[in-house]
This record gives sequence, C-alpha cells and structure tokens, in this order.
Amino acid sequence: MLTSPAMLYDGKTPPIPKRLLKEPIAVNSNSGIRRRFSRSAKSYDDNAAIQRRVAARLCALIDDPEPKQCLELGCGTGFLSLCLLEKYQSSTFTLTDISPDMLAETRTKLEQHQPPFAQNITLKPLDFRELTTPPTEQAERYDLITASMVIHWGDNILNTLSAISQHLTENGRFYYSTIGPNTFKEWQQTLNSCGLKSGLRLPPHLPGIIETETITTKHNSAASFLNELRRTGAHGPRQDYTPLTHRELKRAMNALEQNHNAALTWEIKYGCLTAWQNSV
Repeated sequence: MLTSPAMLYDGKTPPIPKRLLKEPIAVNSNSGIRRRFSRSAKSYDDNAAIQRRVAARLCALIDDPEPKQCLELGCGTGFLSLCLLEKYQSSTFTLTDISPDMLAETRTKLEQHQPPFAQNITLKPLDFRELTTPPTEQAERYDLITASMVIHWGDNILNTLSAISQHLTENGRFYYSTIGPNTFKEWQQTLNSCGLKSGLRLPPHLPGIIETETITTKHNSAASFLNELRRTGAHGPRQDYTPLTHRELKRAMNALEQNHNAALTWEIKYGCLTAWQNSV
C-alpha cells in the first residue's frame, strides 16, 4: 500500500444560505440521491476539485492493456470518462449515472471535445446498486469496470463490490476510488467533542486497496465546507440519523473553525478487484 503526502487545497465558496443550515450533513444516503445530484449537475464542476483530482489519479493507476468493453459507474460530469476515453481509444464505452442531468453534462463535454472521440460510446441512466444480482448468461460482461467516488453511496459496500465484480469478463478488472474511514476526521472529532452524533456513513475495511491518499482542504469557514458538499450533491444523512438542530449545527461549525481552522481531511482509497477473487 502506498500513501502519498498530504496536499493542501484552498477551497473558496460563498457562505451557505441560512435556510440550509437546518439540513444535516453526511456523505451517504439511500434516499434522494438522484434528486441531489441532478440539482448539483450545473454547479458540480466548480466545486469538485477533489473529485477531479481523484478521477485523474484513478485513471493513472489503471494499467490494463486495451480493454474491449468498458463500463463506468457513476460517471457524473465526466471527469474519469474523458481521461479513459483518451487513454483507450479503441475501446467501447458504456457511461452510466443515476442522474440524467449528470449524464447530460457528460454528453455536452463529449460533443465539444476536440478532436472528436471516435470510440463507440453509450450513455445511459443506471443506479449501480441495481447490479446486486448475479448477471445472467446473456448479460454483457466487461473487461474494465470503473467507479470513482461512487461506491460509498451503496447500501452495503462490501456486497456492492462483490456484485459489481461479477459483471467482469474472466480476465477483467474493476478499479474504484472511494472515501476512507478517516475522511473528515476533524468534523467527526468536532461533533464528538460537542456531544453530537455524526451522520457520516464511512466505509469499512475494503478489499483490493492498492493506494491510499490523504488530501487536506482548507476553507474560509465551516459554512463554505458544507456549501461545497451541497453544490456537488454530496450531502444527506444516513437513514437512521437524526438531523442536527439549527443550534447544534451552528455550535459544531463554530467549533470546527476554532479548533481546526475549517480544515478538512479527505482519505481516499483506490482499489482493484477481479471477477473471481476479492482482491488483486
């Protein structure tokens, strides 16, 4: 396992509207995912520096020879899509996302790209959680499946990873990136010190990890951090979470600024799985 040095990103976003202060904060939810990401499709690219960086790193880690059939889960606005299309110019791609609005943003980028992509590219709406059942004999199998900053939205991450891997060809590989358990450790520590519970649903120990990266983001305020997540659709608590009250959230935000200067750490896990094994 490789661990890169922490990097500093100076995130600057407008203050969060007061009406949104009542909304809870989390990075995983089983409800409203399509709605949230659809609403953030237009603002996503301007607030997704971390996701853009992670997609580029995941693309660099993929060293497979030219795969024939490629499937991307949760393509979003196309950060990883464009990188892979430039890398594998003879492959056939199926790009999917739960949000039609996100797919529309990716389609626009593909249409505007110069020179035009010559590959066979299909875009279609798909909730990757639908891949939880084993594929039929007639189902399409893929030489390469990718998912960047997506799988933590699954109901059961370990089952999700296993299910997705079953859609690979015999020698296919599934490359993914996701958040690690130490993501937003400052926020978790802040809530704990305030006697409040966190709505974050963070992944367990994951199979096939090939690299871990730590990225520190510095914000002008706690509000800008929360606002940035909302502008990328990455908010909404887990189903069993009781949202913080307005007063509780304000108290936690003030503590985050006082104790951590509104700096937040992302722990990124990169993994690779095969069709018939848990990890490579």
